[in-house]
Amino acid sequence: MKIIWSPTARTKTKEILEYVAEDNPDAALTLIDQFEAKVEKLKENPELGRVLPSITVKNIPEPIYKKLKQQAEAHHRSMNSEIIACLERSVEPKRVSPDEILRQARMMRRKVKGSLSSEEIQDAIDQGRP
Repeated sequence: MKIIWSPTARTKTKEILEYVAEDNPDAALTLIDQFEAKVEKLKENPELGRVLPSITVKNIPEPIYKKLKQQAEAHHRSMNSEIIACLERSVEPKRVSPDEILRQARMMRRKVKGSLSSEEIQDAIDQGRP
């Protein structure tokens, strides 16, 4: 990953280093090493410096709060981590294995008695169409 420094970041970094170097040149050199180490870490982990969005939830009914707290404790998570886990489960599509799809299809087939002709299928498709 390539790190691109904005002009403001370059200017501010230079100003900081010059300010520190006035009183302690060795500290300024150490600071340069620390900056370089942080940039390398950011190259290896690009999500590290990202600011994540936040949500504030108000007026949570007491029973829901208590259940959430119990779940968090059972999963050894903070309340925040438990809420994120709940949100992930509710917005992510449920993955169904091919075996489960086949099992459900076979169950539906057993419920249908007899077989339908292609004409009956077409009639069912056409029902309700103008």
